Amino acid sequence: MDKVCFVVLHYKDEKATSDCINSLIDNILREDVHIIVVDNGSGDGSGEFIKKSFEAFDNIHTIINKDNIGYAKGNNIGYCYAKEELQANYIVILNNDTLIKQSFFVEKIIQLYNEKQFYIMGPDILSLSRSLHQSPLRDKPLSSKELREYLKVWDDFENKIIRNRLKYLMKGVIGKKTLLLYRKFKNSRSMNDSDFLYKYEQENVVLHGACVVFSPLYVSREKEAFFSETFLYFEEDILTYLCNKKNMKIIYSPIVQVLHYEDQSTNKVVKKEFAKELFKIKHQRHSAKVFLNLMGLSPGEKGN
Repeated sequence: MDKVCFVVLHYKDEKATSDCINSLIDNILREDVHIIVVDNGSGDGSGEFIKKSFEAFDNIHTIINKDNIGYAKGNNIGYCYAKEELQANYIVILNNDTLIKQSFFVEKIIQLYNEKQFYIMGPDILSLSRSLHQSPLRDKPLSSKELREYLKVWDDFENKIIRNRLKYLMKGVIGKKTLLLYRKFKNSRSMNDSDFLYKYEQENVVLHGACVVFSPLYVSREKEAFFSETFLYFEEDILTYLCNKKNMKIIYSPIVQVLHYEDQSTNKVVKKEFAKELFKIKHQRHSAKVFLNLMGLSPGEKGN
């Protein structure tokens, strides 16, 4: 019998996580479906609160990490528990700021796998805050050239940090021209929502990380879900890059859908806008360098 495990990474926001879990209980949870909540070093008792709140359910498991080890490593903890302890053959990485309302979600995943023999699948992800369909992110992973362009913009932003902070304090904007350029690169080569590409099944595109389904083919072959050297950002691009190298099929399918609130965990880490941008830039720069190293390139070295 197939066993499906949902891995929900929790950080401080107990309401978002509880809402996510309750949506799974109301629509999906049954004997062959398990939920693994990984508290990623919240340190505020919210992980223990989640554990106690759902302790009556034998198929809801809570893991408490001592420290916040980031998105990739945190989810890998849940993935490994699902694979090794629960013997799951389908593992779904699901953001805690999401809801699943489809009662046939699991059945459709299994049906798609039987038809397509995918390694990884991503559903339609609808942003509730922006009324935007977020997946697929891109048609292919960011290139080394694009990653170096990111790094140049972020380095420039940080080199002018005092001036940008003053602009923020005086005008309520964060170095407006620099930030606009940074956001331009941040959204580079995104799939255009106006083209309605989210309505059609696609292969080997970059999926949105709010929900990623790992099939029996992937789970039987790979020890971890994500490349573990990033803290936050570009996990989806790196995953697609590695799958392409290994000839692992990725599919996007609109027949299943996840609702997404966005940025709940990031907002819990840094609440003020300027600090939030600095947090993002710091970790995006690190992930971009990790990605370039994975390609066998240094940040300043030329590539494609």
